[in-house]
Amino acid sequence: MRQMTMEELALPVKGAMRDGPFGSNLKSSHFVDEGIKVIRTQNIKKTGYIDQDVAFITPEKAEELARYEFKPGDLVIAKLGIDPGVAAVIPETCGSGIIPADVVRFRGDSSIIDHHYLARFLNSPKAKQQIKKRSRGSTRTRVNLTALREIVIDVPSLEEQRRIVTILDKVDEIEIAVKIIQNKQGDMIRSAFLKMFGDPNLNPMNWDEYTLESLCIEKGGVKAGPFGSSLKKEMYSETGYKIYGQEQVIGGNHTIGDYYIPEDVYQRLESCKVESGDLLISLVGSIGRTLVIPNVFEPGIINPRLLRIRTKRDLIHPDFLKVFLALPEIQFRLMGSSHGQTMPVLNGRIMKKISIITPPLPLQKKFLESLDNIDKTLQRTDIMAKKSNKLVKSITQELLT
Repeated sequence: MRQMTMEELALPVKGAMRDGPFGSNLKSSHFVDEGIKVIRTQNIKKTGYIDQDVAFITPEKAEELARYEFKPGDLVIAKLGIDPGVAAVIPETCGSGIIPADVVRFRGDSSIIDHHYLARFLNSPKAKQQIKKRSRGSTRTRVNLTALREIVIDVPSLEEQRRIVTILDKVDEIEIAVKIIQNKQGDMIRSAFLKMFGDPNLNPMNWDEYTLESLCIEKGGVKAGPFGSSLKKEMYSETGYKIYGQEQVIGGNHTIGDYYIPEDVYQRLESCKVESGDLLISLVGSIGRTLVIPNVFEPGIINPRLLRIRTKRDLIHPDFLKVFLALPEIQFRLMGSSHGQTMPVLNGRIMKKISIITPPLPLQKKFLESLDNIDKTLQRTDIMAKKSNKLVKSITQELLT
């Protein structure tokens, strides 16, 4: 099997691998309600192109930026975001449009590389390791075009590439089925909450209400991760103390992830350490997603994209708070408080002031106990999810490593 760089796989024509216009050539002020599409980083996911929250520019502006056009079948890569380097193929249903500065358009030699296979490879752990080494930034991680050109791709025959894509598509179907079940369980939990406590925004049962800040311990109860030079990628190590980030929170699993820091950095960032019972909240991208640190966990710190909540246990149970924040009514409230055009960001100061209904602690625990039957279903789903993840990893390791 050959190994080739992205640059070598590109068509031998000018602009086969290009990022979008910089500076004043394309700004948010150019966006209009309808017209020619501008796909942004949030439209590019591992699962493929997402046709939501798409920006538009006028046909006249698109003609001016014609050299940055994308078409169906092109591969697009996000340079910036939670997952820099994530890639997707533009589907036929999308049509054509313009890429911005934070997106790379790639057109490969179809006699050598299949774009769907290339997207799969770029989203695989093997490529992610290369991309991670070439990325820069602690709070807004970015990989540039030059670095992407240097990424080395395993290139089997076209027939083998297409076989790999077919297998991984089947695995995706399993994961989608699991997510559908998990969403139904979320509806069950919401229904149980509303039945016992009523609408959290209306509080028809007149439960006590507190701000999030007042429900937390006084010192370090609401704490954001370290910013700026306090935690840079140069400080990371292969082993040591875990850096808890969005990968854990969004995945709902504290054991995943492979970012670590050495002992001296860990001790210096003591105020950002996690403890059992801490609630971690995502502030960027998938805002409002939460994770409660269990009794058995890896010692570590939170990264700048998370908020650590350490509650007064005599007022609110962290698992009750987790359920509360996951309610669609509250998620809608959080989205309304966010800012940012390309990626939603939740301000920690605003988060402190969010109002939370707080029934008596015994009633909170009774509610959590009532979720046992749902939990049993969740456990069965979790088993399915773990089997699916195991299948994904084994197939990915076999086919893309």
